Amino acid sequence: MNRHLGFEDNSIYAFIRVGPDSVAFAVMLDDKYVGNKYGIRPEMRLALESGKPNYTGIYRDENGTWISAYAPILDLHGKTVGLVEADFHNNKNLANLPSFCRSVLWRFFSRSEGDDFG
Repeated sequence: MNRHLGFEDNSIYAFIRVGPDSVAFAVMLDDKYVGNKYGIRPEMRLALESGKPNYTGIYRDENGTWISAYAPILDLHGKTVGLVEADFHNNKNLANLPSFCRSVLWRFFSRSEGDDFG
């Protein structure tokens, strides 16, 4: 992850849907949270239901200030079965660069299969 942009080592992870209003951490660097439930944010729900990437504006919670981006995980039949989330967290420039951050995250998550990341 690029620390110059404010990404931390544990800022990307995957969720599986476990209920109508919750997902569970499925893959992340910090194993102690795997399996923990998390309420579905409106931006997550849109990605889960539409099968298209989405992102938040700047928001705050008990863990800090964030911009989050979501990309659906699809099964072989094109059904959304989970999400990948990337978080941009507590960077001193976060409030000044929301459009840049959203642009970077949107480009990353909206790549089509077969796009060249190199």
